[in-house]
Amino acid sequence: MTHDAAKPQDPGAVGHRPARLAQLYGAAVGPIEIMQRSYLAHNSFGTERLATLRHADVTDPASNPRLWAMTLSNLPDEFIGPGEVASQGELALHAALVLYATHQQAQTRPMHTSAEKVPPAERVKERRRVSFGHAVRRLAQIRGTGGQWDAGSITRFEALSGAHDHAARVVALRRLITLLRGEAIPLDYGQLACDLYDLNDARRRAEVQLRWGRDLHRKLPSDDQPAVAEASAQADANRAN
Repeated sequence: MTHDAAKPQDPGAVGHRPARLAQLYGAAVGPIEIMQRSYLAHNSFGTERLATLRHADVTDPASNPRLWAMTLSNLPDEFIGPGEVASQGELALHAALVLYATHQQAQTRPMHTSAEKVPPAERVKERRRVSFGHAVRRLAQIRGTGGQWDAGSITRFEALSGAHDHAARVVALRRLITLLRGEAIPLDYGQLACDLYDLNDARRRAEVQLRWGRDLHRKLPSDDQPAVAEASAQADANRAN
């Protein structure tokens, strides 16, 4: 199965993603957008694919042969490992797909959102809105009380940032994704795949962690009360369903 038709038009030009990761971005977004459209249209294809992904081991791309067509066939050769151990690209793409499936469960709106979907004039704002750090910021705001951020959300974010290996990192990330799902806060999962790839590289890990921290503490126009109230109302609607 190929997903070329669903790839973004210019994946190297958005957000903090360098051109070297453009193909990895497309490899993640292609199947995710296909599954997302199918799931939101109540088609069995999307529902079944997401269910299979949700039950997968987020740490191990080799754990379920039924997933290989999604997690390996769409990955460019440069990201595929030559030996018996999964490569950084295989680990990152597999984790991004499993985490997206966890995030989209029981949601009535897309939980993957891409900056390519907005007009160029709005691209900077959208780019930041869907970053992982800012998603956690919104989470802490919505779950907080009395104008204070939710301490549990921040503690989980700090635990994720301090994880020393891929397995610990994606397990901690899955806990945060579950909270984001509860508040209907979306992410750019192509960017998350690229971030996970760089987090597995000791030379680039600090760069990703610093950017996440900056995005967590950067106030943006979408921090206004109507935006927070809308997200909270959507989360309440999802719970009611």
